[in-house]
Amino acid sequence: MARPARTKEKLIDLIDALDYHEWTIDQLHDELGIRGWDVTYSSVFRALNQLEEDGFVRKLASESDKVVFERNDRHHEHLKCDICGGYVALDCVLGDELSKAIQSATGFIVKSHFFSATGVCRHCSQIGER
Repeated sequence: MARPARTKEKLIDLIDALDYHEWTIDQLHDELGIRGWDVTYSSVFRALNQLEEDGFVRKLASESDKVVFERNDRHHEHLKCDICGGYVALDCVLGDELSKAIQSATGFIVKSHFFSATGVCRHCSQIGER
């Protein structure tokens, strides 16, 4: 069985290599197995929690019972497709102006935010048009 520190290193390499935006623990565990890395599910879980504490990944809000992670490389918003369940990253649209407006209207000082919208992604909407 792999040591947690090695699992964490392998997850960093894997996340850097993958060509999609968000991952469940199941997906990452499966991908490690496909690449020949024999690691337990609980080791992946613990390593992801360490990577979240380190600021390398963050958890996304999810309506399902699955925890979804993304790389924490830049601030962006999220659009979630109701059909395929995929996420689309959107450069931050809720910036300083909105934070100032919220503070002016309510006195609340925004230190961080997370915005997620649902709808239909480009791919699914094109399929629906056929």
